Amino acid sequence: SISSIAVVNNEVFMSGMFQKANSSSFSLLKWNGTTITEVFAFGISVPTVVKMFVVSHHLFAEYTIQGFRHFGYWNGSGFTGLGDVVLGTSGSIDAVTEMSNIVYVGGTFSTFDGVTVNNIAQHGVVVGIENILEESPLGFYPNPATGYIVLDASDELRTIAVYNALGQLCHQYLLNAGECFLSLEDLQPGAYIVRAVSREKIQTGRVIIE
Repeated sequence: SISSIAVVNNEVFMSGMFQKANSSSFSLLKWNGTTITEVFAFGISVPTVVKMFVVSHHLFAEYTIQGFRHFGYWNGSGFTGLGDVVLGTSGSIDAVTEMSNIVYVGGTFSTFDGVTVNNIAQHGVVVGIENILEESPLGFYPNPATGYIVLDASDELRTIAVYNALGQLCHQYLLNAGECFLSLEDLQPGAYIVRAVSREKIQTGRVIIE
């Protein structure tokens, strides 16, 4: 039986329970238009794919390993985990999207990657084959700030997102290489998170607006 199917990069991925004539069992198959390849067999430490999503030519999957639910993306030979998910007895991941190198996940779950959430989570990553970027501190001044901050210089195009203390997106900017000035003049006083995402790195900093 087939539980889910997805097409990415001219290959068809099929998850479910498949059995060959010699009784070998598989949980994930891949079809390239000519040949079927057995990707995962059934096993205790082998991912069992529950659901698959294709976003921006990337394949994401909800899968279980040893009874624990995970979420990750296809890296060419397996799934790279982006987070462990606590779904409860009837929970599921129902929607996935990607914007500015940040993956957003929605569904029915209470914990994502060890963080308590309310049915929606985000993971700041650049998705690519064997390419997950760790977050590093974002340098800027002044802090506390009034109407602006000046970021560290960069020779890359960067997407800048500003979140309030509730995790709500307040602003999103696109800075060209060499641009460092970021206007914050319309934000209310308080604490905010500034996240800069480029092709090479993800940087995050906390700013106090007076």
